[in-house]
Amino acid sequence: MDIMTQKVIMFAMVIALSYAAAKIGWLGENVRNGLSRLIIKFTAPLMIFTSISSLEYDENLVSESITIVIMSFTIVLLLVLAGKAYAKAARLDEKTKGVQVALMSFGNVAFLAYPLLESVFGPIGVFYGAFYHLANDTCFWTIGAASIDYKNTLSKKERILKIFNQNILAIFLGVISYMTRINLPTLVFQTLSELGQTTVYLSL
Repeated sequence: MDIMTQKVIMFAMVIALSYAAAKIGWLGENVRNGLSRLIIKFTAPLMIFTSISSLEYDENLVSESITIVIMSFTIVLLLVLAGKAYAKAARLDEKTKGVQVALMSFGNVAFLAYPLLESVFGPIGVFYGAFYHLANDTCFWTIGAASIDYKNTLSKKERILKIFNQNILAIFLGVISYMTRINLPTLVFQTLSELGQTTVYLSL
């Protein structure tokens, strides 16, 4: 059995146990909401930052990351165009159209993809995934949010500010650390890394 299959089975088991705990009542609504906020605002950014900054500097990796950024923006934009084409062909109304385009174009990268990438590929998986996440979030808060928020309840400035969330800032800080090789003290870094690793199971 290959490692990917093993990890998927393991994740399925953890999800099943988490679901059972929720059904029994061990995890109340407040706990679930609190865990979601903890992951998005704290543990996932730590995992992103420590994974990227822990890698040894490699010029090939830098050139590959640029390629990934270009490819990621291209893929997301093509998905947006496909979503808009489908919405037009299906003659969806203005309210439904934006949601449909977003569903077809943007993924839940931070909550599910990072734990899988970290578990299967380690820090290098998070490194590559971070650049797709950058493209995904940038396009979502510019193109996607504008489509969903057809009544313009958020200004352009507010949507742009949404791009710079905790996870995106963690990517930038991780890349800066990776490029400059300015590292945190070992004990501090190890503590943050261990906290970040909890994302793998908390997200399930």
